[in-house]
Amino acid sequence: MAGLVEASGAALAAALVDASRTAGAADPAVRGADWRTSTVTAVPGDGTVAVGTIRARCVDSYSGPAVGDQVVISQSGTGNWIALGRLSTGTLGIGQAAFARKLVSTTRASAPTTSADPHLVIPVGANATYEISGLIVYNSTGVTGDAKLSITGPAGSSGWWGTYAPSTSATAEPSTVRPLAQDLVTERTYGAGWSTAHGILLIHGLIVTAATAGTAAVNWCQAVSDAAGLTFYSNSYMSLTRRA
Repeated sequence: MAGLVEASGAALAAALVDASRTAGAADPAVRGADWRTSTVTAVPGDGTVAVGTIRARCVDSYSGPAVGDQVVISQSGTGNWIALGRLSTGTLGIGQAAFARKLVSTTRASAPTTSADPHLVIPVGANATYEISGLIVYNSTGVTGDAKLSITGPAGSSGWWGTYAPSTSATAEPSTVRPLAQDLVTERTYGAGWSTAHGILLIHGLIVTAATAGTAAVNWCQAVSDAAGLTFYSNSYMSLTRRA
């Protein structure tokens, strides 16, 4: 009989320990503060995100939350949850910027077909919106070839780009510009070829990617084949800021 009582007491003690552990795991007052990684399942639009059954308030730096975001959420000892922000996905987060600079000058001659500049290329993610800007310093030893330019994104991308750049009629230090807007991929020509000064292309635009990730790039060449080369100079640059 004594053995049976001892066995029953041990089983009861074990059951009580298990029950207390289960209750403590569900009670933040017992468990204390907690943090974890999770996936956003809903965005109510009131400054919070839903992560399954958990509702967490976003910190100010976590802007533009979206369903599917991988986030860090944290709980206080009193049970309140906050969403600290997105985890890295390998591409820019909303509000983050990337920068590309020409490390050396590039010269192209006798080849009037655009291709991506070897330096002015930046990776972009799928289903995202990017603001693009940049400055390109360029010139040619002749005035016949001029310059042809386009801005491209991955397959399916849309958007606009434009420049303030010398017009194709410029044959000396330029006094007129060609401030035209065009959609992605569309190519425009600009003047080149001055002995006393370099020209500049001021780039502004927006790239909205579709379901395919890839790169945003500055594409260029001569507008007309000419043995006198067109040069894009070192320290020209482009930058992308993700907006959505």
